[in-house]
Amino acid sequence: MASIQKRVRNSRTTYRDPTGHGRRKVFDRKVDAARWLAENEATRNRGAWVDPAAGNDRFGGWGERWYATTAALRPTTRHDYRVLLDNQVLPAFAGARLTDIDALAVREWLAGLVGGGLSAKRARKAH
Repeated sequence: MASIQKRVRNSRTTYRDPTGHGRRKVFDRKVDAARWLAENEATRNRGAWVDPAAGNDRFGGWGERWYATTAALRPTTRHDYRVLLDNQVLPAFAGARLTDIDALAVREWLAGLVGGGLSAKRARKAH
């Protein structure tokens, strides 16, 4: 169950995420809170809900989690991914929040790899 509370200066919405944890979000206008709440409910009902706080995670931790999912690959492929992660990807993005990495940042990173002497094929693999 979700609700909107009107405050003197803003509107606060409270809701439950799919795991049942209570959350809250503050908006300047009640209409914005109502719109966000309706969109959030629809997304949750479709099963496509994403935790808004998840974007605050650092890429370094996410990259290590991704690498752990490659356990079923051939050892040589896995080793190649590890080298790319350690030498090209993590130096550029390890400390960045996931929400701060956009398409332009990735394109600039790729251009920097190729401009720094890495072959286009190897840069694509790193991507």
